[in-house]
Amino acid sequence: MCRDHAECLSGGWVEQDLPTATLTRLAHAKRLIALNAGRGRLGQLACEAIADAVAHGRRLDGIRCAYLLAGEVDRVLGHTFEESFRRRAPYEPAVGDPVPIESPDIRQLIDMPASTPPWRLVQRVDQTRRVRLAGAWAAQYRVIYEVPSMDGPLLTPDTIVASCQPNLELAELSVPHDRQQQAFPVGPLDPVLQRHTIDEQIRWAVDAGASIVVLPELSVTAELSHHLHQWVQRDDGPKILVAGTFHERHVAERGGTPRQTNTGMVWAKGVGHPLVHRKHTPARAPVLEALDVEARPTLRIWVLPGGWRLTLAICRDLLNPQAVHALSEAVVNVVLVPAMSDSLRPFVASAAVLVGLSQAFVIVANNPADWGEGLARPADAALFGHPGLGQLTRLVASNAEPGVTLMSIRSASIRRLTAQGPSPGRLAAPSEDAPSWLGGLTSLTERGAGRGQPRRPGPWHQAAVLVVVRGGGPSRASVLLTRRADDLAQYPDVMSFPGGAVDEGDVDPIAAALREAAEEVGLEPGSVRVLGVLPDYALAGSAFIVTPVLAWSTQPRFTQGVNTAEVAEVGWHDVGVPLPEGDGHARAGRMTQAILDQLAGALARQPASV
Repeated sequence: MCRDHAECLSGGWVEQDLPTATLTRLAHAKRLIALNAGRGRLGQLACEAIADAVAHGRRLDGIRCAYLLAGEVDRVLGHTFEESFRRRAPYEPAVGDPVPIESPDIRQLIDMPASTPPWRLVQRVDQTRRVRLAGAWAAQYRVIYEVPSMDGPLLTPDTIVASCQPNLELAELSVPHDRQQQAFPVGPLDPVLQRHTIDEQIRWAVDAGASIVVLPELSVTAELSHHLHQWVQRDDGPKILVAGTFHERHVAERGGTPRQTNTGMVWAKGVGHPLVHRKHTPARAPVLEALDVEARPTLRIWVLPGGWRLTLAICRDLLNPQAVHALSEAVVNVVLVPAMSDSLRPFVASAAVLVGLSQAFVIVANNPADWGEGLARPADAALFGHPGLGQLTRLVASNAEPGVTLMSIRSASIRRLTAQGPSPGRLAAPSEDAPSWLGGLTSLTERGAGRGQPRRPGPWHQAAVLVVVRGGGPSRASVLLTRRADDLAQYPDVMSFPGGAVDEGDVDPIAAALREAAEEVGLEPGSVRVLGVLPDYALAGSAFIVTPVLAWSTQPRFTQGVNTAEVAEVGWHDVGVPLPEGDGHARAGRMTQAILDQLAGALARQPASV
């Protein structure tokens, strides 16, 4: 071990630390590498120069020199590595073999700063920019890399991923009444109805723009899982579909005794065969899963264009710390997880590890929506891991309704579609005439302001909020308020009106307020009537000038779910009633409280009979 080995590991070692004679040989090796790069190989002279440089000199450390030369090989020939892995696939590395780790620049995909800067992820002496040497995890697991032919990158800034939850109750699945009994097989009680429900939810997802769709654990049969392949064959279908998982008695290709397995399949557009994973960590609760598990489980990883490495983990596989370590060492950056659990909270830590270490995107689909049995709350519908989230992960509750949960890769915005809500689409503006009591509120607005108002120059940033008033009279008016998520960088855990910064594409603050309300709480812009804008507020702490946009509606409509990446709660608050403070209640922002006081004062001056 060299005396500066710790410095080498930390990235502090530089080429100038080497003796002059060694540097001469390394420079010669670099020239030979460059000359031979066009022929796709280093050549005999370059190999001899490398061997001579490594072996030369009493002060020369082999690890240092190997690290430098490996980086040079990566720089010159790294563009050939992907094709090399493709030719060798399916590739099963042993300990010490190279594995691909090149990843896309997350900063080009998401709007917020990545949780871990890319430069912190490439500081190990056993790797270059594109490859890493497999460790002991390659002996513990049988890791198989496949390189299917797919067009284009797996994820782009515009990608939307969907987590489906087709079942309402556990009774819709064939689960033993006595939970102490071993459960096998578990699956949908009515496969025909389940097929119809799943097809409907996939249609919701793709109509909402999703290109990756994940179905939950044990929500399909083997026949239904194969049937779902037709979705990725459609022109309007998803690019990737996790076709749930199913219990089967599997016979290995080499023959032998049939094994009871929990099998999951991932279908990809343009790929004729699925990525198959068999669960290696059986459930003990809430059902005792009777599986025959191999002593050395298999992890399959798809290496896709653009540096994406995709894998499937089935429910408790994501709770296995050895498996999570192997996936993070392999720098898997898209993890799709079918689950069947009464809570996804135990999965948060494992998902956060993968997000933090590998900058991974994790999508967990859970089923059913309501486990009953006296639980204090409905089951979680989905869990998303995203490098731009302050806490790395986000849980989404089902509210005891089956449905589809969507997440945007660009913004980490999350919304939920259910059968109880209206289908996505535009609604006509309300036809009711504004009642006379709104005159008191309209008098607060600035005539001609807001509509077409140009962006302000200078150091201040422009923002807008939407103040939606609902009710049949001045004594029964209420406004729409949100509680901001507690891990946001600005104004966390604060009661406020929906809104945000004015974007370049917004023609004025009114357009920005309507857009932000739609993105945050799913409010349909056509279901409210804009009355005008209130005087601007300056938020010195964040250098924002905020334009409050006043709107009214008797029946505001919500066509999308709440974006839980930004909003923790949403609801209606009666104007004139003080907001609760203390004892765990979120405080209201100063601007929010000032606007509420303005509205209350204007309504108090209106006749009660109006």
